[in-house]
This record gives sequence, structure tokens and C-alpha cells, in this order.
Amino acid sequence: MKNSNLCAVDSKDLVVYPLDFDTVHDNGIPHRSIHLEIVNPENKYFVWTRQDGRLEIPGGHVDWKDDENRPETYKEAAYRELNEELNLSYNMSNGAASISDYLILIKKIINQVPSSHRNNNEWVTVFSLAWQYQWGDPILYKNLGDGSKNPCWLALDDIERESEKMPMGINAALRLFLQRRNILIPI
Repeated sequence: MKNSNLCAVDSKDLVVYPLDFDTVHDNGIPHRSIHLEIVNPENKYFVWTRQDGRLEIPGGHVDWKDDENRPETYKEAAYRELNEELNLSYNMSNGAASISDYLILIKKIINQVPSSHRNNNEWVTVFSLAWQYQWGDPILYKNLGDGSKNPCWLALDDIERESEKMPMGINAALRLFLQRRNILIPI
């Protein structure tokens, strides 16, 4: 949420403290976020179109838990983002709690790719999630969160092709996803 505190950090992601969204992004202050690479058994990735028209993968900021006066963990943030963006409590009658058991930590990287949030300076923890058939197909889910639309499963070469068609029409998380696979899309 834009008005909540994020987990701002020092340059090495060791000291964590609460700071509001605007201050973090206006000043390029390092902070935490997560990216989720959801892949199905056909080796296709879950993507959608944001409200602003950009293609993206799931993810978001790591929040400061004001009520507990502590930082959210990267895994807690990944699970929260899955719940928010896929609206799991509405879309799944069972299995939502077990999804967090399938989150696999891939790597932690610094992201300074420009984004719609002005100054990006994020410590990103990337998780992979192997989507299970018993959870249903999220492209058929109703009421995806964050105003997302046109969810679909795309192979990596299809994501690359779509990104090349509209290089300014992909979000920073998807751009980083592609860069990690040595696919460079100009800004």
C-alpha cells in the first residue's frame, strides 16, 4: 500500500527501519521488495497487464509491520503479495495456506532499473513458485487484485517477444526477470 511504511535499509540490506513510500522513492533510499516467478508444469510463466497497461510479473514491496514494530520477512511479503494479487482468499477454497510451502528462494539482487515509482533502489528477493494443478488456473480466477487484467501463461520466448514490441510497456520486475536470463530490453 502506498501510504504504509516500507522496509527501508542501509546499502547492504543489514539495518532495517520503517519509512514511508514517497520518501523512499522520492529520495532513492534503499528498500526491500520481492518478485515472484510463477511457473506452471508446461514451463510457462504467469504474467498480466497492470492498470497502467504495462506487462508484469507478481511482486511488490516488503512492508514494515507497524502493529508489531518489526519488518515483514521477505517470505511473509511474498505470501502477502500472492494473496493480494491473486486474491487467494476469494479465489481458492482450499490450498491457499499450502502455497507458501512451495515458495522457493532463488536469489537476492539489487534493482536500480527505472520504474513508475520514480527512483528504484531495491534489494529484491526473487522467489519461484511451481504452480500446482490442484490450485486451479489463476487465469480463470475472478477479481485479481491491484486492478490486474488479462492474466496469462507465457513461455519465455513469448515474454521476450511481447516485451520487444513495447519496451517501455514492461515493469521493472519483468525487466529484471528478463535480464537475469540474459535478455536485454532497451529502456
